[in-house]
Amino acid sequence: MDTQILDWIIRYGYLFMFLILLVEGPVVTASGALAAALGYYNVYIVFALSFVANFVPDLLYYGFGCWSGQWALDKYGERLGIPRGRRDQAAVFIGSNLGKWLFFVKTVPFLSPPGLAVMGALGIPVRRFIWWDVIIVALTSLGFVMLGYYSGKGYDELRRITPYGTYALFGIFLAFVLSAFLHRRIARRITRRIARRIQRIAAEGSPVQH
Repeated sequence: MDTQILDWIIRYGYLFMFLILLVEGPVVTASGALAAALGYYNVYIVFALSFVANFVPDLLYYGFGCWSGQWALDKYGERLGIPRGRRDQAAVFIGSNLGKWLFFVKTVPFLSPPGLAVMGALGIPVRRFIWWDVIIVALTSLGFVMLGYYSGKGYDELRRITPYGTYALFGIFLAFVLSAFLHRRIARRITRRIARRIQRIAAEGSPVQH
């Protein structure tokens, strides 16, 4: 990761930013917010693009699960520890731990599409799904927007008072990458705990109530 991403974002604008947000959300969100701090963009639009780029795909995957129904469960249920005979228990468990399950499927690589589709197929209420997904996506986007924006303000101030302020930009991008790495590392630890609980529920055949 280097300043090339920032150069691309500044050169090609909001549309390019949105497209690459669909691929790499955290670093691009922070980079776009940094560009906003330097006066190239509106930070509120950057936040909105980050939110939409994360939320809309989730809604599409969930909607596909609602539409595909049993086909999605037949295809992905076994891999997620939800065999055919325990789908009712799985629905109760996911419904009572909806925030944790959403965090789980959104932070494990390649699990988000089937995991969200399974939620739709199990009949998780759309209002509860949207509520929790909005919270998770908004907080994640806001965190990286704040990181990028205030890093940009700091860089701008350093550039004014020292000739070496340009070097700070490289350090800021390293901080972005490190933050994204730590976010994924912490998320991975949490999701491992959730995965063990899901496997235990599947093995016992009854949901744990909280």
